Amino acid sequence: MDGVKEIILQTKNVEYIKRNLGKEQWIQVSGHKDMNGADAGFWCGLVSLNHIDDVYNDVGWDVSANEQGNPGFEGNGYAYEYKANLLKDGFESILYYRDFYGVEEDYIELSQEFILLNNLRYNKNSKSYWAMYENGESEEAVKYIDYTTIQIKMKFFRNYSAAKKMAILRFFYI
Repeated sequence: MDGVKEIILQTKNVEYIKRNLGKEQWIQVSGHKDMNGADAGFWCGLVSLNHIDDVYNDVGWDVSANEQGNPGFEGNGYAYEYKANLLKDGFESILYYRDFYGVEEDYIELSQEFILLNNLRYNKNSKSYWAMYENGESEEAVKYIDYTTIQIKMKFFRNYSAAKKMAILRFFYI
């Protein structure tokens, strides 16, 4: 009976969240993974430092596959304005869910600004982005596990977050 109670209460996952979440070298920023028999889903974004309280006071996901901040037009029926980001002020995407309506495979695209800031090069064979250094060395920075599951090495995500003076948002459910 203890096993059933442990599964229902997700005790192993609660302990993982308390002790390890966000402290790993690699973090999952999108997609799903099995966590102790539970399906966990992930999405990431950024929030300006003066909007952090807004995140804590709202249980919704401010940035998600449905709320990802693509460029577009915002208006009231009479006048429209182009915006580079359709999220609420202070929020920014790092991931973009690309939906091709069944014509082509959907996938998650990484922010071009993130790629350029960290000087990343995509490797088709390993399905990952690599940081390139002046001394000729390289380091894996982003891994595509599949079309919708991405892991980022935390040091590159922190570098991007610090450069933008924004906090990292990591939304997940179990």
